[in-house]
Amino acid sequence: MNLLTNILSYQNPDLGQISINGRRYLTKPDFRYSLILGLAFGNSSTRCTKNLGQSTKDALNFFQIFAPIIAQKAILDTCNFNPEEQDFWSIDSLTKGSTPIEAHLNSYEALVHAKYIIDHEKLDPKNSLFIAHPAHMERVIGLAKKLGLEGQPF
Repeated sequence: MNLLTNILSYQNPDLGQISINGRRYLTKPDFRYSLILGLAFGNSSTRCTKNLGQSTKDALNFFQIFAPIIAQKAILDTCNFNPEEQDFWSIDSLTKGSTPIEAHLNSYEALVHAKYIIDHEKLDPKNSLFIAHPAHMERVIGLAKKLGLEGQPF
């Protein structure tokens, strides 16, 4: 699988480019997702993961859909969600606890944990909005499909 230097090189004719506060995203603008699935790229102190946290907030604001978020703790830490206002689950809390070890989960392990949460909470695995590093998105989408998770990138 090729690494993307830019998500804009991801080949999917259904996707369109949107801009939010100067940040560009490639996504399906009319997509009605049932959950957000976020995979970190490092721990919560890295610039990349902070950007992924901002991408998660941008997605919520752009789509205006209240849907659960299943993400690695590093992303959730950057978002500061209020549990009374937003449903979210940490992928890492299943087995790794709340230590910075979440950066050691590989993509496949993170997606397996996410699938467990999706199945346990009876969420729809066919309409996920994927939040991941642009160079990592194609891998995330490919692995997710192998686990029965489908959706669109953001």
